[in-house]
Amino acid sequence: MAFFDKITEFTKTATDKAGSVIEINRLGMRVSAEEKNVAELVRKIGAYYVAKMDAGYEAEEQDAEAAAYYRELLGVRETIEGLKADIQKLKKDGDKSNADVKCSFCGHVNHANAKFCGECGSKLESEKPVCPNCGAEMAEGLKFCGECGARVEFELGDDTTGDKAEE
Repeated sequence: MAFFDKITEFTKTATDKAGSVIEINRLGMRVSAEEKNVAELVRKIGAYYVAKMDAGYEAEEQDAEAAAYYRELLGVRETIEGLKADIQKLKKDGDKSNADVKCSFCGHVNHANAKFCGECGSKLESEKPVCPNCGAEMAEGLKFCGECGARVEFELGDDTTGDKAEE
């Protein structure tokens, strides 16, 4: 019988410990939930005072530290608005290096990376000179292609090539 008593006692102890672990977890979850409530209330209080300050709240008892935070907030808002304006300007203007390409045959405006016109199928001409050997864009006045090493001679509007560079 002592053996069964020990098993019963062990089971009771294990059940008590499991119950304690469950209770600890339950209480921990309640603590987390209450901490979230506190954070939300702090956010609401802050939002309340920010709204009052936005509306011109100038009470004598206004906390100097809160006023400093509000001035900092106004600076951050101004920075954000400036950044948003920069983003809009970039979206509007676009990167000049990625400008759309107009087809010289039909006039259709094609995406910057297009090689052939989407309307008529004509080969699109690049505004920059192109290496006749490999097709890489080149700056005017270069004597050799930076991609394939071919010797090139460009005159304005001419893309003829000489011999390949000697190695």
